[in-house]
Amino acid sequence: MNSGEDVLMIKEYIRIQQWKKYVRYVVEAVCEILPNGVLYLAGGAARGRLTALSDIDVVVVVPHPLKPNERLELKLKIIDKAFEKGLPIDYPLDLHVVDEHGFERYKRAGKLVELAKCTAK
Repeated sequence: MNSGEDVLMIKEYIRIQQWKKYVRYVVEAVCEILPNGVLYLAGGAARGRLTALSDIDVVVVVPHPLKPNERLELKLKIIDKAFEKGLPIDYPLDLHVVDEHGFERYKRAGKLVELAKCTAK
């Protein structure tokens, strides 16, 4: 790596370390769209092991079964709303939208940290 690449990697590492600042936009978006949604942090951020090449894994659990096309539509709606709220379009977010059954796979795969439980207003 040359010094220019080093600087870029350091900047990206700092940005990744600020995941809480950026994930709040996702939490706000989900709670507006899914009043009964629950959000979890997964992956390296949940384990406290982030690198400059990490992404931030957020799992959104919905209380009802979803068809694949419904899952995709919901994911896009959440991401669009998070962008409107201030999430940078290039932020390395990996959003997973699952129902209770799909969530079982994430529970078995590794550490999860609850981010928020949305409540209907």
